[in-house]
Amino acid sequence: MIHKRRFVVLIVAAGLLLAGLGSMILLRPARRYEVTFLPSLGGARTIPHAINDRRQVVGVADTNGAGTHVFLWDRQKGMQDLGPAGQHGYFLNNAGQIAGTMADPNGEHHAFLWDPNEGRTVVKIPGGGESFAFGLNNQGEMVGLTNTARHPMRAFRWDKASGLEDIAAFGESWSRARSINDAGQIFALAAKGTADSWPYFWDRRATTLGKALPGGDFHDMNNDGCIVGQFFSFDTKGHAMVLWRSGTGLEELFPIDQQDLGTVKLNDAYQVLYSQKHRSQLERVSQRRFPPRENWYLWDADRGRVLLNEQVPSGADDFMAGDLNNAGDVVGFVVSKDGSGCQAVLLEPISER
Repeated sequence: MIHKRRFVVLIVAAGLLLAGLGSMILLRPARRYEVTFLPSLGGARTIPHAINDRRQVVGVADTNGAGTHVFLWDRQKGMQDLGPAGQHGYFLNNAGQIAGTMADPNGEHHAFLWDPNEGRTVVKIPGGGESFAFGLNNQGEMVGLTNTARHPMRAFRWDKASGLEDIAAFGESWSRARSINDAGQIFALAAKGTADSWPYFWDRRATTLGKALPGGDFHDMNNDGCIVGQFFSFDTKGHAMVLWRSGTGLEELFPIDQQDLGTVKLNDAYQVLYSQKHRSQLERVSQRRFPPRENWYLWDADRGRVLLNEQVPSGADDFMAGDLNNAGDVVGFVVSKDGSGCQAVLLEPISER
């Protein structure tokens, strides 16, 4: 009788274990991305900044004793070490050109364009001053801001053929160009006096070059001239992710939970990459032990919202995205559990049959 009871207990326990495993499999998020961890330059941190449509990735990485360097990665050539890195972001186009900002021996900053065939060209300012790169298109046109004694913080456009062009001509006290698309349209921020900055759309083909956008927090622009951002609707009394178009104005994409929004990227397929902080109720007890959790999402009209943190093995709480391309590939990095390093990661969407 005792042996029979033990047998029954074992059968029940096995059934419960199988049921638990089955529920775990059913609750596991669907695998929607192939995940590739990029190599390093020998150091503890590898942080990607941008990805192009050829799946080339640019970023910065620690080396083994030589400081932090710029890298360019692809599957054919692997990691290319492009030399010492500055403290600002890097941008990459489909020709493999890189825009960035470097410091000279005097500590002054200068925007530059790096070409795989021609090397580096530095943006020169007549009369001297600093420049910072914030965007690059597939024609090699760069945008950013210049900072001179006479005109501090002025938005600029630059290419190798025509040189530097000041596009801050609307009476603002400061301006900064944030991105430029393949049509040469520019998304920028500007301010007058002590007022808050406003976003504006600049198009050399239009009768009015500068056009201020409605109030909101705008982030990125695609090749159709659409600008993505966050907007508060007085009708619904909530926040939403929106698109702004020059001809039609605002278009709501989807509601967002709260105002605590981070980086937002938009590609030509109208996919939106964005981050949002989610605060725990236990944060009131201890902010150090229960800090806000930052989740990263990829949204598109067909698949809805995908939580990217769940797509990265062993990195659900420590994944940070950086950029996406027009195929929906996402680059980012995963921070090690002890916080001492981070590894770059590429997420490529799996085709859905």
